[in-house]
Amino acid sequence: MPRWGVQAAVCAVVAAASLSACSSDSGGDSAPPNSTTTSRPPFNGKTLANGDVQKVTDLGGTRMQPVTDAEVRGPGVALKLLEFGTAEQVDDTTGQSYRAPEKSTLIAFRTSTTVDKNVENKNLSQLAFSVSVDGTQRTLSDFLTSESSSGPATASYIVAVPEERRTVGLQLKAPGLTQTIDLLEGKPGNDRPKALYRPTEGTVLKQEALQPASFNVTPTADRAPSQQTVTVKEVNFSYFNGVNSSVPSSPEKAWLTFVGASVTTPRGIFCVTPISGHKLTDDTGATYTPNEASSKMPSESFIAEESFTVSFEVPATIKGATLIVAPTQMRCQVSTGNWVNRPSSGEAKIAVTIPEK
Repeated sequence: MPRWGVQAAVCAVVAAASLSACSSDSGGDSAPPNSTTTSRPPFNGKTLANGDVQKVTDLGGTRMQPVTDAEVRGPGVALKLLEFGTAEQVDDTTGQSYRAPEKSTLIAFRTSTTVDKNVENKNLSQLAFSVSVDGTQRTLSDFLTSESSSGPATASYIVAVPEERRTVGLQLKAPGLTQTIDLLEGKPGNDRPKALYRPTEGTVLKQEALQPASFNVTPTADRAPSQQTVTVKEVNFSYFNGVNSSVPSSPEKAWLTFVGASVTTPRGIFCVTPISGHKLTDDTGATYTPNEASSKMPSESFIAEESFTVSFEVPATIKGATLIVAPTQMRCQVSTGNWVNRPSSGEAKIAVTIPEK
């Protein structure tokens, strides 16, 4: 039976985030109200300039409020805002104390960051994290580290903001997508694509253990047709493509990617299915053709390849689909390095069901 599962988030990385709101007792509100400091006692600690972000080990002196559903996701990464608050002064366990300038306040926040299992470092290197105060950004260059642990990693930060600030946010930038957590409200913005948040956890829905299917091919004119068996090892539903990390053409779209192998029987014969021999139909009857830039098909080489990855751009709300492999002609190796066009017939059908969140 097919097994769907969320790609596990097991590798954790250190994260930094930004929070903003005006200082005062929380009183249970989602954002602390404004306050103005008219005078201050002598201070021997560090005064942060407005917009500056400082990582701390403790948030002593801060009135914190827990946050739910404040999350942004990138390719293989999930960042959550756990709590935020304001303070006139923050005393770190290192012995250092921090304040904001006159007519400003400190916003404190704590985050949790996880990385999907087996995510490639090249995907992480394309991510950028920053704190934006009224449009002025501070890049968090050490937001992700290569160190992993047994679970999500948490980090605490403070940012100095003027009392009259208009916007403060934590931004996650990935190729083709920027998302923000509003740190005055403790809420995510309206820039979250549907497909990216369809998994309950992690960023990819994965299905395995699909039933193979086959069609016929005639490698040479002097022999009976051979069987071409298509085995799909996994199907991935995601917003970021697994081949090149690209995003679909619209936030309302998603990638449905099939990873597997196409094998000619008996062994010793090699035939390659062209990408044009693949199509997808969904539960509404719509038909989709593969995206060549986001797919990887076997090449014609001296050592024949059988593995393939074929990606389709589909609606983010898709519920079910069927991969149909039905070429009328294939490229077959009749001798070492000699590939010719050969006829094929029939179709291999492999159906999948994409679970709702």
